[in-house]
Amino acid sequence: MSQMERAILAGLCVLAIAGSGGCKVAESVARPVQRSANQNAAARLWRDVPPLADATLVELDLPFLLRLALYSAAGDLARDSNLKLNSFDFVIYQVDATPEDVQTFYTAERMAGAGWNAERQPGCTQTASLGGVLCTFARSAGDRHTALFIVAGRDDPAKPTYVYYVRFDSTRISPTATPNR
Repeated sequence: MSQMERAILAGLCVLAIAGSGGCKVAESVARPVQRSANQNAAARLWRDVPPLADATLVELDLPFLLRLALYSAAGDLARDSNLKLNSFDFVIYQVDATPEDVQTFYTAERMAGAGWNAERQPGCTQTASLGGVLCTFARSAGDRHTALFIVAGRDDPAKPTYVYYVRFDSTRISPTATPNR
């Protein structure tokens, strides 16, 4: 298992732990939060991420616990893989589909066709702790590395599903010489 894959799995564990701690993460993921001024929100979905049909961009913020868990996962990924985290961006859409429909859409094959090239993509999994779906993909090109988390959830079947796309871009840190002792 590569360092990137270990780091992605560590991120999944962080999310599971956050959700099992009685923090009501499912409600936090499914319920929208008003956008704050200090968030790095992207203007639209990135070109290398296939868009869901009929999804609508919404001006919302990442729920605090979700932001904390994903940022922790990205920090672990960067440290474990000797990477410098350059950016943390997100974009949020809503869609009249279920989280399971999101899981069915974002297959490892579809994402590989869009350039997500980690050897073994974790892909999407349903998570009871999130009350929805968590998808994890990664790509590398030279010293540049990108991790993509897609989280889909809703708190009421009569309401739309919120789909949070969170992207971390990083570069490899050149190894430093260890002094002889």
